Amino acid sequence: MVGYCEQLSTDGYPYTTKFGILISNIQTELVMQVGLQEIQSGKLIPGQLTTTVVNVSQVGACLILPKLDINGKHLFFATLNSDRYNLFLRPEKQLREEDDFTIPAQSLWMDSCEYESRNAFKIGVQFLQKQKGFFRQLKDTLKDRAQPT
Repeated sequence: MVGYCEQLSTDGYPYTTKFGILISNIQTELVMQVGLQEIQSGKLIPGQLTTTVVNVSQVGACLILPKLDINGKHLFFATLNSDRYNLFLRPEKQLREEDDFTIPAQSLWMDSCEYESRNAFKIGVQFLQKQKGFFRQLKDTLKDRAQPT
């Protein structure tokens, strides 16, 4: 399980959790869409918010959101230990054209924060499935962008 953003390493190298699990994470500012999905039917609830993912690993992420309400539903509380709703995350722009990622997740924790001189909220989420492919492609994309042309 992912801990607080501040507990994750800031250099992109693996760290060991208190349970002895080695987790590698990436500091980023990846823009994604976040919304609610009914677990039973798989139906997406109308409305989405834009979120900035500031830290991501194969098992979870830290999201920054300007607000937490989608059509009267609170993103955090609607998905915290819920058997009715999941969060879903989708990159605003796919990392590669052939990819189409929709990532199901569950809320773990929430805090208020300031992001880019505005009041915002941080939500820690746990992915409901390991995201090795997404994580690997994110690492490769960031590495490619960092190389001089």
